[in-house]
Amino acid sequence: MAGIDGVVRTEGSVLKGNAPTMETRLTGFDYILGNTPVRRVLYYDKPLNIELLKAGLRETLAYYPTMQGRIKRIPDGLAVFADNQGIVFIDVESSACMPEIGLHAPEHDTSLYAPEFDLPAILKGEEPMFKIQVTNFSNGCILGLSTTHLLVDGGTFWNFVEDWARLMNGESVTELPAMNRDLIFEQASGDGSQPSTSMKLKKMNLAAKLKLIWQLIIGPKKNAAAMWYFDEECIAALKTYSEEQQLSRFDLMGAMLFKLLANEIDSGDDIQVGSIYNLRLLSALPIPTTYIGNALATIPKLFKKQDLRQATIGSIAQQIRSSKSTITTEGLQQDLAYYQRQVREGKLSKEGRITAISEVMFATMGGNAYPYNIWAFPIYNFTIQGNTAVWYDFVASSIFKIMNLIIVMPAPQGGLLVKVLTRKDRINALARELGIVNKRPDINVLRNLN
Repeated sequence: MAGIDGVVRTEGSVLKGNAPTMETRLTGFDYILGNTPVRRVLYYDKPLNIELLKAGLRETLAYYPTMQGRIKRIPDGLAVFADNQGIVFIDVESSACMPEIGLHAPEHDTSLYAPEFDLPAILKGEEPMFKIQVTNFSNGCILGLSTTHLLVDGGTFWNFVEDWARLMNGESVTELPAMNRDLIFEQASGDGSQPSTSMKLKKMNLAAKLKLIWQLIIGPKKNAAAMWYFDEECIAALKTYSEEQQLSRFDLMGAMLFKLLANEIDSGDDIQVGSIYNLRLLSALPIPTTYIGNALATIPKLFKKQDLRQATIGSIAQQIRSSKSTITTEGLQQDLAYYQRQVREGKLSKEGRITAISEVMFATMGGNAYPYNIWAFPIYNFTIQGNTAVWYDFVASSIFKIMNLIIVMPAPQGGLLVKVLTRKDRINALARELGIVNKRPDINVLRNLN
């Protein structure tokens, strides 16, 4: 394949699982990020057994029919129609060595190892929504997994990966996936005329919307990326502070980025920031942890720029934390009704195409900053006959490239990896704030946050 060194063989195939035929409507949550690619890569220090992977996939797909489905147009929006059409599996063999990995390794193009999509073809039902690429090198393997937010979020994604690993290792699926998206529709309440007040949307004017759409279309290059390592000593320092302040370490990391942005943003009085929550882990709606589909809530919060500049990191984190309390059953039910009304009225999809972006989407993507916590995901649980992933990364989509993000991930050796996506000058400023040396924050800085 172009861009991968030493390729001696490339084979593509369609893998099918013997699953029941089903059709499931997209919910309001599925439209929030729409047809945005989700592309993840796992690294192994030994080549993987292709036939074992394929056999495990066929068995796993039997439990996850929608993963091998296609988009279908229905009168009130879009649906996933699954009738065992299968997924794409790409097997690449290279005689070269695997790219270096780790905090200090030179950057390499992760997009080479997670298959791309023809996004318009997905919306026409002509393209599968799940693709896998296995690139075996002489000294390791990169496993690339690609799907779309129309189909899944991170919770669904890693549930599938965990079950795939279980079945390949001779174990059984412990909990059956919850495939019925009607359980989301059943929660909607109200006429859908407005989102809940807890959303506190900062609406964008037409010029800002057009600028955002243009950035997404042209493939924005604004953001850079940095990754830092918080070892156990760093985490203990943060933990001590967070327990004293009754805060989570995740909230503190978000607060650091928010305060940095407040010091740099010149225009306007309000700064919109927010957090992304997995609703499967909250009690506001009865969504099982095995639910297959999108179940994320993005809670924007508005700050006055001057207030944010003067506030301590701890007080900002307290306010971020308080936004979680606005996620109520009634509010989510009202938001779901709002999303579904937009779908019915053709504001989100028309003739099988996603044609417009709702105010909720604009408010989400146009927010100044979002921390995203995936440290609870079982990233390194994908073990095949004792071969365990040694590194993890993702391919940043267009949305990630225009937002300011802190992504908190588990590190393979313990501790946490913190990946920051924002402008290069902001990364440098945040590194100075944290006293980053050799990719690690200064312990004394973390102990004495203010």
